[in-house]
Amino acid sequence: MTVGRGSVSPQALRRVLGVVAGIVLLALWQIAGKAGISPYLPPMSDAVGAAWDMVTGPQLKADILPSVGRALAGLIIGCLLGMLAGVVIGYGRLHEWVRPTLEFLRSLPIVAIAPVVLIAFTPGSATRVGIIALASFWPVFVNTEDAARSVDERLIETARAYGRNRSWILFRLVGPATLPMAVAGARIATSVSLLAMVVSEFFLATSGLGYQLQYDARGYDVAGMFGAILILGIIGRVMSGAFNGFEHWVLRWYLGQKGLTQ
Repeated sequence: MTVGRGSVSPQALRRVLGVVAGIVLLALWQIAGKAGISPYLPPMSDAVGAAWDMVTGPQLKADILPSVGRALAGLIIGCLLGMLAGVVIGYGRLHEWVRPTLEFLRSLPIVAIAPVVLIAFTPGSATRVGIIALASFWPVFVNTEDAARSVDERLIETARAYGRNRSWILFRLVGPATLPMAVAGARIATSVSLLAMVVSEFFLATSGLGYQLQYDARGYDVAGMFGAILILGIIGRVMSGAFNGFEHWVLRWYLGQKGLTQ
């Protein structure tokens, strides 16, 4: 799209409006908190101060960084396993064989699974990473498995006619063909991993952002609670931005075909 000199592009205008909307919401939050509309709504400045104290104090190493590390580790493990299982089951047409079990497991809320897993196993970092990986697994698996089942059979038959073995077809043909859908599932898993991280730290934890959030809520430290929420929001935004860069790097060939590159 060509714009004249002095004109503002629609993309830049949307960004400006987004920033203005955010500033307005923060201002309304500050006004409502100062007005004392609710004892459980602190001024925005108090929440920002509590968040600043967390990131500049000992809680950075004790709570924030370990939580981020667990979220990233669980996200990566869950996405890799979800893609691998999706390609194998989708390409092998095994969906109908395992569908009842998969649908049952996928329907279980992570909030219900987390305390059971933490009680059954040692409630350490490895177990919490496993919970996050399980939650991150499903969006990637569902998308990848569906994409693998949709790969054109003619492409597979052509590869076989040229003497390609099953491994080549699986990892060089079916795998790349499912990559766009797998990445779309990973985008969903990015936000799910933060949710699972917080939930896993609600139970039998002595540190972490989820633990801190629950601790502040139980002590009616509303400023600290909102401060932890702000930190979670910032972490989520940073992860989303990093994922955007990763997506454009991994799918640059696909985005180029669709004309979505800038």
